[in-house]
Amino acid sequence: MLTFVIARSEATWQSMDCFVLLAMTREEISSMNEFRGQKVLGIVVAMPEEFDAVLATLDRPKKVEHGGRTFYCQGNICVINSGVGQIDAASATEALLWFVRHQGGEVQKILNVGVVGALNKNLKVGQALVVEKVVHYDFDISAGWDRKVGEYSDGRIFFPTDVTLAENLDEEIQLATLASGDKFLAEPEKINQIVEQFGADICDMEGAAVVRVADRHGVPVAMVKTVSDGGDCSEFDANVLSAIDNLKRILKIILKEWK
Repeated sequence: MLTFVIARSEATWQSMDCFVLLAMTREEISSMNEFRGQKVLGIVVAMPEEFDAVLATLDRPKKVEHGGRTFYCQGNICVINSGVGQIDAASATEALLWFVRHQGGEVQKILNVGVVGALNKNLKVGQALVVEKVVHYDFDISAGWDRKVGEYSDGRIFFPTDVTLAENLDEEIQLATLASGDKFLAEPEKINQIVEQFGADICDMEGAAVVRVADRHGVPVAMVKTVSDGGDCSEFDANVLSAIDNLKRILKIILKEWK
């Protein structure tokens, strides 16, 4: 027998309330204890290659199918592969938070990792960075409200992230401002505009969604990114795997304290 559980999200995404509808058997509901009493690190990654890099740092994580989603769990770590783009990232972050909570745990921190495009010309391909703040550069309600581009209805443009990871690593890693939107940036004019407007160093397509949803739940987000390109699709294809290799190396260091 299926039981339908409707969970109303505390987060809103681009003015729309998010709802999660999960179909579960009574057995699934009664056995929701994967993380009972634990403080959990939730990891959200977009691309399959990034996801594989995360799984490679874990030791035979348990695959859990739940509510139409797939989670990988080991100890107090829970990983979800969101897919590319803001909507998929927002949905996956909400699903991860709900899943851990209903497995008896509490997400203490979300880690978002992946490759990024470099907007700052001083950055090198393969370089690792810790994000200190995120801007949703293509969020724009300025035509209807007295708001700037990137500014939400609560008046915020930049969302701060947890940078303690940079302090705990054995190497010096630069802090960066992440510009996040639903576009693979490749046009020099658009890149220059975002740099000038927001002082951004790097860009991706999921970070704003992850940090916004987590913020509505009061959960801090840490972000570690490696540079795959400088706004060039051919450069991305040539360097994405080497950038992910460096990401995997840093992940092994980060996850030691959570295993």
